[in-house]
Amino acid sequence: MDDETERPRNTQTESSSRLDFFSRNHLPQTARSQCWRFAQSLHPSSPVLEPPCQGHCSYTLLLPDHKTIIQFRPPKHRLDLEITSAAHAIFGTLAPHTQLLGAITFAMSSPEHDNSNNNNNKNNNPSLIVYSHSLIEGTPLPSILSAHPEYPPSHPEPSLPSLNLEPLLTSLATSYFARSYTASLPSTSPLLAQLKRRVGQTLRQRLALLRAHLPARFRPVVEDVAGVFGELEAGLPWALTHGDLCGAGVGNVFVQLRGRGRLLQDQEGGVDVELNGLIDWAEGEYLPFGVGLYGVEEVLGRMVDVPVKGGGEGDKRRRFEYHPCAGRLREVFWEELEAAVPALVEDKVLRKRVEKARLLGLLLWYGIAFDDGALDRVVCPGRDDEELQKLDLFLLGANHGGDTDTALIPEEDDASDKDSGCAFNNECDDAYAENLDCYSDSRNEAEGACPVPGKL
Repeated sequence: MDDETERPRNTQTESSSRLDFFSRNHLPQTARSQCWRFAQSLHPSSPVLEPPCQGHCSYTLLLPDHKTIIQFRPPKHRLDLEITSAAHAIFGTLAPHTQLLGAITFAMSSPEHDNSNNNNNKNNNPSLIVYSHSLIEGTPLPSILSAHPEYPPSHPEPSLPSLNLEPLLTSLATSYFARSYTASLPSTSPLLAQLKRRVGQTLRQRLALLRAHLPARFRPVVEDVAGVFGELEAGLPWALTHGDLCGAGVGNVFVQLRGRGRLLQDQEGGVDVELNGLIDWAEGEYLPFGVGLYGVEEVLGRMVDVPVKGGGEGDKRRRFEYHPCAGRLREVFWEELEAAVPALVEDKVLRKRVEKARLLGLLLWYGIAFDDGALDRVVCPGRDDEELQKLDLFLLGANHGGDTDTALIPEEDDASDKDSGCAFNNECDDAYAENLDCYSDSRNEAEGACPVPGKL
């Protein structure tokens, strides 16, 4: 067995993301080696590999002979085994089978660690919780798209096959969203009280916070959703929803390539991008069906680097752009979802509520900053410009200020928006939350639906 697969590599080529995980969680220098020893102890004669792509909230090792992932997570990012078990039961092989293996506690002698409040157990020693996951084979979608500078290519390179994303959208519609609808619970189910988690328990307060602190241009959308919030909460079934489908630019969507020609590289035959699985259910929870549709938008495009106007040579910023074929991909998705869930066509009230829930999902996932899992702050200009640009595009169908960097455009607004970084807590916006249901349906009918790009 190669020594490099038996123990941690200590080279300059090591990804900074792996090192950042340990320092970010105030772990000792020996922590990585201890993780390796734990993984090797499970199957001493089998190799252990370190995947090049590591998540922000965990450290992962691979046991290839057993098709098993060993994952180490700090307590604040612990997995909810009730949710991961439900995901595997509902979605089958699309979601990994997860088990709790134990925990590693690290002895710390440095006073600076003894005084730290981060990731500490009752003895002030940091720890990592250890899980095993069945391996979801495939490649993260962003890795596939990054190999194709333009999709679809206007001038295809002979060495690159043309991609077809329609099978991926079809699978997301039928194997993920339709299954979640079929397995959903009515809002009156007595089980929901135990199944609701952090976001599901605080939807009203979060919407109130967004209403108070998002930039003014988004207020009509927030008001539109607030006007029917009671219908969404009580009138939609609650479905198991992946809480980070768009993580790392849909990096949690694993795909495989299947050639339609004789060879995978057959340019004329092209390559279908097919769904293999959905990983990282750490933020998964039961939410009104339709909220999870926020994630579809990310599959319809990609993040690109664009020059900053007025900046120096080489100054760039990240911006999301739809694929030129996004309209057709969106149509494919909804055609397949409607075929799999006929109620979306037959029940116009249900369809309207699902569309509003989709807007709520976009507001929640791009309007509330992640902040290492805190989820307690509304995004604000200059600090969360990528999220604001996506909100502009996904909700309003345009980039605020055109191609100009949004951080350079101060937005005139009333006093309530001056602190758009307001932190969330369960009580700070109760007054707003109590009034959410005061907006009538007649008000929304008069104003019409919020503008959204393309067909819902």
